[in-house]
Amino acid sequence: MTNSFSKPMTAEQERTLQKSSLMPYPVVQDATERKIENFKYAMGAQSGYFSHWLLRRAGPPADMIAHVMGYAKTVADLALSHEQQGALYRKCLTDTALTAYDKAVTKYRASIAAVPAQGAEPARMAIDFNIEQCLKAFIGSRTTEVARYNHVEGLKVQRKPRKVECHEWEDNYLVAVEAANWLRGTHPIPDGAPLLRHYLDSYPVAWVTEYEKICGKTLDDKEIGNITAFMHDRAVEADSAARRNQHKQKSTVTKGKSTSRTAKHYKGSNSSRNSSSGTKGNFNRISDDTPCPVHPESTHTWGECRTNAYGSYKRNNNNNSRAARPKTNATTGSGNKKNDEQYALDETSPGFQNSNNGGGSEVRFDPTFSCIEDDNIAIAWKALYEDKPEYARVAFATRKRF
Repeated sequence: MTNSFSKPMTAEQERTLQKSSLMPYPVVQDATERKIENFKYAMGAQSGYFSHWLLRRAGPPADMIAHVMGYAKTVADLALSHEQQGALYRKCLTDTALTAYDKAVTKYRASIAAVPAQGAEPARMAIDFNIEQCLKAFIGSRTTEVARYNHVEGLKVQRKPRKVECHEWEDNYLVAVEAANWLRGTHPIPDGAPLLRHYLDSYPVAWVTEYEKICGKTLDDKEIGNITAFMHDRAVEADSAARRNQHKQKSTVTKGKSTSRTAKHYKGSNSSRNSSSGTKGNFNRISDDTPCPVHPESTHTWGECRTNAYGSYKRNNNNNSRAARPKTNATTGSGNKKNDEQYALDETSPGFQNSNNGGGSEVRFDPTFSCIEDDNIAIAWKALYEDKPEYARVAFATRKRF
């Protein structure tokens, strides 16, 4: 048994792999369980409604962060004090989330009460209370400082999902950066050119290389919107190329699967026959009661014509021949069914005269019959023409190739 070892990763690859699994909060929050509700408030001279979703559980932290971020943006335009915003946020909570928030607010007020007073006590409490710090304390009651480090380091090595559009990825990426600000701790959050570098590296390597060749490697004078626009063009081109390759592969597979059956199906077809038909490759057969198109000077119909392979004459003649034909021919049979049937002579065909001579029927061609309408007539005529009467003298079911 042989031992096989995989190629060891470099230190940089190990760090990247570790960081990619650190961020505990997904960039795109799941909103399947969120139910938007309208909340009414009346605080002093301020009254009205605002919409937000109700948070029921104090966790997971990803839901808490999404709920806090959404609320902060909702009440940003309302002329409410920090105390009023804190009281209003309480209306958006229920069950374990409400209990955790009340405990976090009590602990937060105790922390600011320990600060030396500056002026009268009521005025100091009103000034020091900050809704943002209060909400961070609420999230901090369910997270640690390590959560901030994991979130930031994991964000640095995130890669754009293949099925996410570039502009949507930009929004999600910036939301993830904003979420790091709500986590307690002091781990630095990238900003400016470093943030643009991490965002640029989240795209495929080939796209990043092309961007650096065209726009340069310096990102100090760049904006995130320009990077997104460039990557959007690359994504459109890549999608178009993938569609062309897929079409070529399908065309190649279709050509490779061409069979003899397909060739036989289209063999001998022509545009005139197909254009006159209402079905694929089929054409309308001439009816039996139509005047014969082969012999327009005659009075018989197409169904009575001997050249019509589907006519009543052929069907009746073939049925009679099968019934009268012996199974074997010990005298002149070739033993080959295909060859024997090819040279079978029908003594009932016109242009032949039958006379009993030597126990057989001698076939003589009648020159007055101007139209050879049967293969049997042609075979008999060939035998007489080549001066081989012994081959022309045949019984009804005698078969012999010459």
